[in-house]
Amino acid sequence: MKKIVLFGAGGNLKSVLNYIDFRHVKVIAIVDHDQEKWGMRIGAIRVCSPRLLKKIRFDYILITSSVFAEEIRIELSGMGIKNILPVYAAQLCPKEKQIFSECMNLYGKAVLRYRMLRIRQEFYPSAISICIHPYFFARKGLLKYIRENRKYIGGKCLDFGCGIKPYQQLFSTEEYVGVEIESEIKDPGVVYYDGKTLPFENDTFDSILCSQVFEHIPNLDEIITEIHRVLKPGGYVLLTAPFVYPEHLKPFDFRRFTQNGIQMFMESHGFSILKCHKSGNFSEAIAQMQNVFICEKLFCGKEKSLFRKTGIFFINVKGYLLSKLYRDEKDLYLDNIVVARKK
Repeated sequence: MKKIVLFGAGGNLKSVLNYIDFRHVKVIAIVDHDQEKWGMRIGAIRVCSPRLLKKIRFDYILITSSVFAEEIRIELSGMGIKNILPVYAAQLCPKEKQIFSECMNLYGKAVLRYRMLRIRQEFYPSAISICIHPYFFARKGLLKYIRENRKYIGGKCLDFGCGIKPYQQLFSTEEYVGVEIESEIKDPGVVYYDGKTLPFENDTFDSILCSQVFEHIPNLDEIITEIHRVLKPGGYVLLTAPFVYPEHLKPFDFRRFTQNGIQMFMESHGFSILKCHKSGNFSEAIAQMQNVFICEKLFCGKEKSLFRKTGIFFINVKGYLLSKLYRDEKDLYLDNIVVARKK
């Protein structure tokens, strides 16, 4: 029988306990950072300090927190603890899915499959997404053109501003390196830089992916010079950047590009443009902005609201039908997708 530890005695603990298959696993401890919870009992199990983890043996540790899952995972990894499952993580690697399968009952496995389906729909929208996805048009367009141009991403690849690396699975690469700006919370699988100088030698990478990042860089001229420096001569950049989208991640939102503007910018920094696409059209851009208003202003934080869901459905369907009638109206569009080559 597998022995597991639950990290987090907050509001999600009860739900996680309902996911566990107690025929095959045994919860031997619950740990939490909150000293006021130490000593309290959840059923027959006492809540303890994280220091207990150094004294006991266990097979897996399940993180029950949804808000602090990433911070806790990084903390545990730093302690040398393996076999960690963030139950509410945005994505699960194959090993984490295996842990989940070994620990969870049928209900827990169903929850995992549903959550993975929703997460996949975020970046890989399908036909069914038109009914539920508030950012359907933006994500659909990005996915279409990244897929169409994925042949340019190969060899040793740098994912600049990688986030959770949502498009990594689309590419066939020898090595895939994610880089992000310095942060207090660090993912062991990501390289961090100071916002000025990339920590790589000249001509290191065969290709670079940079998706929806340029609008958030204050010193973009400096950074594009760095991107040019670490890319091999003849190497490719696959770049996406928004044209129509509200301010977001404020105060770190600095610019928007037109198609001509982003081409001129890349060419002025030593790149030749191979392809430049406009994602979406007038109808899709209007529909997307209406959904942004519904989700981020009108029904902000009310994901389960019937009015919100109904609004998303009708706006997406209306936008889809109009986009078929006026597919060539591209003076207003959502995103730029550019393939550039280092001269």
